[in-house]
Amino acid sequence: MLFFQQSIGDAADIILTPKPTHTPDGRTVSSCWAKPDTLYQALAQELGPFPLHHYWGPIAGLPASQWIGRAAARVWEVESPDLQFVYIPHLDYSLQRLGPQDPSIAQEVRQLDAILDPLITAVWKSEGKMLVVGDYSLNTVVDATAPNLALRRSGLLKTTPDADGKLLIDHAASDAFVMVDHQVGFLYAKPAALESAIKLLRTLPGVRQIIQKNSFGALKINTPRAGDAILLSEADRWFMHDWWENELEKPAWQHSIDIHRKPGYDPRELFFAGGKPGKAITQDPMLVRGSHGLAGNDPAQSPAICSDFYLFPRQYRVADLPGMIGGWLGRA
Repeated sequence: MLFFQQSIGDAADIILTPKPTHTPDGRTVSSCWAKPDTLYQALAQELGPFPLHHYWGPIAGLPASQWIGRAAARVWEVESPDLQFVYIPHLDYSLQRLGPQDPSIAQEVRQLDAILDPLITAVWKSEGKMLVVGDYSLNTVVDATAPNLALRRSGLLKTTPDADGKLLIDHAASDAFVMVDHQVGFLYAKPAALESAIKLLRTLPGVRQIIQKNSFGALKINTPRAGDAILLSEADRWFMHDWWENELEKPAWQHSIDIHRKPGYDPRELFFAGGKPGKAITQDPMLVRGSHGLAGNDPAQSPAICSDFYLFPRQYRVADLPGMIGGWLGRA
């Protein structure tokens, strides 16, 4: 399992995923968590260190995905796994920065084809089989919605000052808050406040639908981690985690790449502030041009699946993949 998020300690026999080292002087040193523990050192000696700063952030781009493609080919050749999962992030960056309708995306797809080439060559050389699966399709977006700011203004979300007087969410005191992820939001609320929170959030511009917990079964969502309700945005909006009214209230880490302290995904980390290289990222939500999370009925807007195996030409569900792969491996 190569470059899948949250894979540290997973049951896979072979794992490689970014795990940078943060030094006392504030530097970030690129490294990867590996299983077996000698795997990353061997790959870094052959390919150079993993280019972490090109994996996420304002300069994310080709170098990280090229390194992953070459590393995946070497793992396939050296370790000879029965099944290898590889995440290639390349298209994610440009589609969010530029939007899916930008004419330059065609060139980005050609670059992805070149990234996959060493891996496909290695797999075919060993008489293995390739399956290329699009993770999601993206929608063109023009603005963002801030559900946590609405909850704060209503009194349902409470804040507490940090050491610098900036405002953080006080989760214990709050009656409701939303964990955002692109065009999806997960509402967590105390029982007495749930109805009020949903009623409020339904009025927000940019919220298309709210699905309550008693309907999760129809969506095949069966985990308590999904919260009490799920928010879906309009197709041209995305959800931002912001709860502050002005710059004086904003935590200092909001201006940096900080995926650990931000309670939700922040695509603004793909842009420098003012468009110029520096340490700060933009705070302008309208720079983001592509987002995802909504299920559509139009096959032309679905992600693609390409395979060395025969696939009957139809629409597949992601949930179909384990059974398909197990069948190809001869494991029902």
